[in-house]
Amino acid sequence: NWVCPLLMLPLSAYMHATKSTHVIKDDGPIASYLQTIHFPKGISSSASLEQFSRYKKNYIPIGVLERERMVERDRLESLFAQLVFETLKATQGTFSAIHYPISELVGNIFDHSKRDEGFIMAQFYPTKNYLDICIVDSGRGLSMAYLEEKGLKFTDEEAIAEAMIGHSTKIDKDRGYGVRTSKRMVCEGLNGGFILLSGSAALISARKEERLVSLPSFHWQGVI
Repeated sequence: NWVCPLLMLPLSAYMHATKSTHVIKDDGPIASYLQTIHFPKGISSSASLEQFSRYKKNYIPIGVLERERMVERDRLESLFAQLVFETLKATQGTFSAIHYPISELVGNIFDHSKRDEGFIMAQFYPTKNYLDICIVDSGRGLSMAYLEEKGLKFTDEEAIAEAMIGHSTKIDKDRGYGVRTSKRMVCEGLNGGFILLSGSAALISARKEERLVSLPSFHWQGVI
């Protein structure tokens, strides 16, 4: 009856990675919405997103970011942040608080995931004054990144905890704080919530509460 980015974007990424087919009931309650957000293929052209931006909507369709198309990817990412900014009708001072997490978390896909594409989507719920942004990759995930880059064997919970204290898989000691900074900007700066999911574990954060949870019946190959 109802879907949100946290459900539809990982599903799109999974279908893309596995080349899965799908069937949607034409008369189903979400059929027109799925078509509207370009599920499951998404859009990978900044021109398409620019065309979309002419119409004021409460959603931004599924965007596919590709490693090889760096200029196009950067343009798509910037357009996405601008559309989010305009949708929120935010003040200019909050633009960096919106753009930084998007840029940082998208950058992590191409720095760490070992995949050549990532996915992004947003939906605004005016009556709740709530914006939902999701960024996904179907790459190797955090625990495998630590194992392959540094030879460290972490559980999924431990890998998330290490990422949140700024332990980068890169040699550069100045790297690694982007995810933690992004979480703080979302939770403290924008009074929002932040979920980081990899493997069978997830960090769920809000301004005054944070939980690291195990998901024994679920596994995501990559990072949400």
